[in-house]
Amino acid sequence: MDSGDIEKIINLSIKRLKDEYELLNTTTLNALHRNIDILIQNSERWFGKDVPEEFRGVLNSLMTVTYLYYQEKGDLGASVADPAYEEFKPGPFLNGVIDDMESILKIRNITVDIQTNQASIRSSKKLLRDSLNNIFLSMSQFMNESSTTVIELREEPSRVLMAMRFSGLNEHLPDAGKLSRVFYSYFDGNDYRINVGLNVALENLRNIGISVKLGGNQRAGDLTVDLSIPTTCFLETIDSIRKSYTSPGMEPRGVEVGLCFEDIILEMVIRETLLEHGFTPVRTNLNDLLEGKDSRRLLVADGQSLARSMMLTSDLCDLADRVDRLVVIHGADDVVPETGSDSIVYIMKPFNVDAVIDLLS
Repeated sequence: MDSGDIEKIINLSIKRLKDEYELLNTTTLNALHRNIDILIQNSERWFGKDVPEEFRGVLNSLMTVTYLYYQEKGDLGASVADPAYEEFKPGPFLNGVIDDMESILKIRNITVDIQTNQASIRSSKKLLRDSLNNIFLSMSQFMNESSTTVIELREEPSRVLMAMRFSGLNEHLPDAGKLSRVFYSYFDGNDYRINVGLNVALENLRNIGISVKLGGNQRAGDLTVDLSIPTTCFLETIDSIRKSYTSPGMEPRGVEVGLCFEDIILEMVIRETLLEHGFTPVRTNLNDLLEGKDSRRLLVADGQSLARSMMLTSDLCDLADRVDRLVVIHGADDVVPETGSDSIVYIMKPFNVDAVIDLLS
């Protein structure tokens, strides 16, 4: 197989990957297919009839990962639009992810230091697991026998910190900026290659309320991934504060603004900003507004809440007639239907929080 054929395989895989990313916001499954395609197509050219056992092991491992992902995904569309949140202990969960990576990807030299036993988190197990698997899959291509991975899990009063340190990676490791993209190119010593980045994993983590930071030293072959996850206790405290603002015996501070958010952290920021400017934020539901169960005229929502409500353009047009202003905060890849109404305004992340206040005033 010549380089042109390999390039065609990569281009076709990238097209499949891009299409699935736009529809399902995930790249892992097609990334696996791409790697399997290349390995199968090149095995005879590389090794003739004597394919090494190590090569067969890697190929079998990739096929196993693909099968597990296929089995786990189920209805991908529903899972992306409506992730299931649950409370769980991060320590046992992390150990399960590491066991999978060690047995399936054959990654070695992983050290785990868990310094939390009491804290629990409330998040989407599925999206968190998929994101961590995606990170490991992306990093594994730069690992060799001397590479090491250290994962520290520790608890602070309001959050759980997960620090992932990948060291001894090979010289092809790109910088953190490139790794943050959907796709990136790197030079392998002979040719430039196209590879899958961490964009989807990072976006999914942020969409379930987890703060993510990439860092490290490219020249030293080091990469760090730091995750900050709110504890269940912290979220319950915030929820108690929210309820105190909307208790029956409390006079409203100002005009009520309905909040419809899936992103917990973003909702907290918007809520505090509204309170500072004299508004009374109250959690609501877009479907309740459509059905006439809620009559608030000012609303702020995020793109994920639109997806979860499964709203059609006609529904939004109907909603536009019921409100004075609906501000929708969305990511660059969120689908935002155009209604042609001045009542519905879209703001793309990153954004100035004060712009929301200006639109509501």
